[in-house]
Amino acid sequence: MQKRASYIYSSFLRRSRMGLGVKHMKKKLILSIIGTVIITAGLFVGLQKVGACAFWWGCSLGNQITYLNEQAAIEQNQQRLDNIEPLPKMTDSLERKNLIKRAQTFNNPNKISYIYLYSFGKLIMYDTVKGKVSALNSSLTSSQQFVDSGGKQIGDSNSCIGSTDNCYQLNAPSVDGSYGTNGQGIFYYNENGAYREWNGQYILSDQPFNLTNQPDLVKEVK
Repeated sequence: MQKRASYIYSSFLRRSRMGLGVKHMKKKLILSIIGTVIITAGLFVGLQKVGACAFWWGCSLGNQITYLNEQAAIEQNQQRLDNIEPLPKMTDSLERKNLIKRAQTFNNPNKISYIYLYSFGKLIMYDTVKGKVSALNSSLTSSQQFVDSGGKQIGDSNSCIGSTDNCYQLNAPSVDGSYGTNGQGIFYYNENGAYREWNGQYILSDQPFNLTNQPDLVKEVK
């Protein structure tokens, strides 16, 4: 009987210890899950804050509140100034009239103007301009084209909407079949039909100036 009782008691202790071990393991597992959830939530919130700041220069987690407060203060100040000094309701625009007049003045193929070409503040040459001065980078066609993944040109730009995986923007050739730009500068034709290019400073006037100094480059008159 004593051996039997001892065996039962030993079995009871083993089972109790096993039960306590299982409970302890369950407890550790639950704590681990809770910790993982807390860390994941913290990372998610942090990424949200970083993502919100990624679109503004100088925005960070440390100064985000200051940035938003300053932005709100600027907006309130602008609204206050708009109420005190509202924008005028203009019925006429001299700026637009100047632009229109300039376009009409130089959109005349027989217009004669006078151009003075400078380099490092020194007058190099003066000349006449028949018509208008144009930029070397002016183009008759677009400098970009849209193609699909197979390199085929897409005629309708609306085909690119919503299908960016199958739409690519590439440089387009100019009318002579070449690529690239013509560099910075201007070109024009003078009253004798001679073609000129220039990539420096210049003064353009539709009335001639009286020169006190002769230019360095003087064209030969025959």
